[in-house]
Amino acid sequence: MFITFEGIEGAGKTTQIKLLYEFLKSRGNNVVITKEPGGTELGKRIRDLILNPNIDDKPIGMSEIFMYLADRAHHVETFIKSYLKKNYFVISDRYIDSTIAYQGYGRLFDIQILEYLNNIATQGLKPDITFILDLEVENGLNRIKNRNLLDRIEQESFEFHSRIRKGFLEISKKENRFCVINSNDTIENVFEKIKNIIVDKIKIEM
Repeated sequence: MFITFEGIEGAGKTTQIKLLYEFLKSRGNNVVITKEPGGTELGKRIRDLILNPNIDDKPIGMSEIFMYLADRAHHVETFIKSYLKKNYFVISDRYIDSTIAYQGYGRLFDIQILEYLNNIATQGLKPDITFILDLEVENGLNRIKNRNLLDRIEQESFEFHSRIRKGFLEISKKENRFCVINSNDTIENVFEKIKNIIVDKIKIEM
């Protein structure tokens, strides 16, 4: 099963992904965690080019889009598909929906074009389940403000992040694979909701 986590900055994706990984492993499943950008060696280099706030020659909007897509095409072909073929649970921190939310709603780029480009980059591979961890933008930004070095996207304006949150909520209405979880709640309560959805989907013994 291919499971993705989405949400604004500070939504708690990393924490919940680790908890889900541990839960699935404890039930005897093969599980791997990955992320976008940066789930492969090539992806790590692309990630630095996109997100490093100290690079003087920062990518323009169109360059940013195609770098994300290049990372995704390589990620799908060399990592995600290979693990799915080996019957792993693949859990990814971000995937196609981040491009729609960040570049479409955030950067105001044409969403239909982004959907078309996503489809090319992924060869049509979509997640089985996508968890969108949702919370108020102010809460999310407060959670990350003490990080040592905010990346280039995290440093964007409040309005930018507000458009992204709106984008994720709009996206979630389009397909049945989406599960929106209120991540203002405690870590334990959020994970309980995620776990129950997974258990219901794949009938894991509790």
